[in-house]
Amino acid sequence: MGLGGATAEELRALADPRGAAYDPDPRGSLEAREAVSSYYGGRVSPNDLVLTSSTSEAYAHLFRLQASGYLDGPVASNPKL
Repeated sequence: MGLGGATAEELRALADPRGAAYDPDPRGSLEAREAVSSYYGGRVSPNDLVLTSSTSEAYAHLFRLQASGYLDGPVASNPKL
């Protein structure tokens, strides 16, 4: 049973051994956080970013932090970073 319709480029990507590596980071992959940092011109460090899979997950983390006393004020995004 093959991958019908897969292009040569897609098959090469699937054969890349880096795809077999599984090294999860609870803050999101470093490569993705570096891309976000770069998007904002490096004004925010990748180490200061946490990427979530949904806004619901992000809010759950923020509410938990605020309820536990780690955040002492309101949290708001700053689109002008």
